[in-house]
Amino acid sequence: MDLYSFMGNMQHLGVFDVLLPFLLFYAIFLGLLSKADPFKKDGSTSGTGDKIYQIISLVLSFFVVAYTPFGMTMGLYLTQLFGGSSTIIIGILALILISGMLGLNFDALWKADGQEDPSMKRNVFLVLLALAAVVWYIAGPGMFTVGISDTVVTIGLLAVIIGTVLYASK
Repeated sequence: MDLYSFMGNMQHLGVFDVLLPFLLFYAIFLGLLSKADPFKKDGSTSGTGDKIYQIISLVLSFFVVAYTPFGMTMGLYLTQLFGGSSTIIIGILALILISGMLGLNFDALWKADGQEDPSMKRNVFLVLLALAAVVWYIAGPGMFTVGISDTVVTIGLLAVIIGTVLYASK
């Protein structure tokens, strides 16, 4: 049996659609309840707090797995979300590497250069990053292909490549 067959068998058995999302959300809920400790009384936790947290986490995890957003299973939704997010992260890393090779300095976002306040640059950068994340979350992985023809995307990418070459050749 090769790895592709093994992964296909795991998919067929529902490991990705049920088991892994269930375990993920169980760990998240249990960690949050244990950290927040909502049943704490007078600075001490009763001995039943941990058992209650486990039961609540178990029930909430089953509800999350039963929830089907946008007509798909939770496992498929998480697969698309994390797959798309990792693609975006790899793209950001590639842009940072390319800009470093071109001589752009991202450290200037965190260091004072003259009279400007570096926190302003950093805050603008983080707000733009947060907006991009919100747009990605709302629109989903296919956001760049909806309503845009292949010709427009090709011309846009070609313009970015030409602009990068012209900037690098200064």
